[in-house]
Amino acid sequence: SGLIKVEASSIKKGIPPDVCDNHFDQQVFYTDNIPYSWVCIDFGNYRIKPTYYSMAHRAGPAKVGFFMRNWELHASNDSETWVVVRKHVDDQSLGDRAFRASWQVESLGL
Repeated sequence: SGLIKVEASSIKKGIPPDVCDNHFDQQVFYTDNIPYSWVCIDFGNYRIKPTYYSMAHRAGPAKVGFFMRNWELHASNDSETWVVVRKHVDDQSLGDRAFRASWQVESLGL
């Protein structure tokens, strides 16, 4: 029904399309706590050329912060061959003082 399709390796809470909702209202989505979990945003027949991407993250129960620190952003034109666009290791951008952050994406040449 929409222009994009969002899938995840597992669903612990919420629905995968919430990761694309820019209102950051009451949506909550996360996967099971399993290594190499993933969320995939498929733009279908549309080609995109991102220059930045943003994420929003909220504190866990009782305002205890369980913020993402390590993740990778990948891109593909065929869902088979993937390129690492940006790798985050111990990234402290998201936290109690900053629930939103943006990162620049280098040209991919895809």
